[in-house]
Amino acid sequence: MASLGRTLKMLSGSKTRVLAASEVRFWTGGCLNELASQGFEVVEVPSQEGGGDGGGDIFAVYNIIPPCEENRQKNMSGS
Repeated sequence: MASLGRTLKMLSGSKTRVLAASEVRFWTGGCLNELASQGFEVVEVPSQEGGGDGGGDIFAVYNIIPPCEENRQKNMSGS
């Protein structure tokens, strides 16, 4: 996830919108926390349950908001 965070920072602009969908597993929180530690804001997008096959798998969609430009410059310089 650290590499993904660095890549997203390089590619993100002021109007970039990043959505991530994931099957929820016990390690999902750790991955999202890594992005948050790099300055990203992680917001779960509300979704309507139902329509599934009843298999029990849980999926979530997240809005990954890149750090603001000021923080992005600071993080890229390593300070």
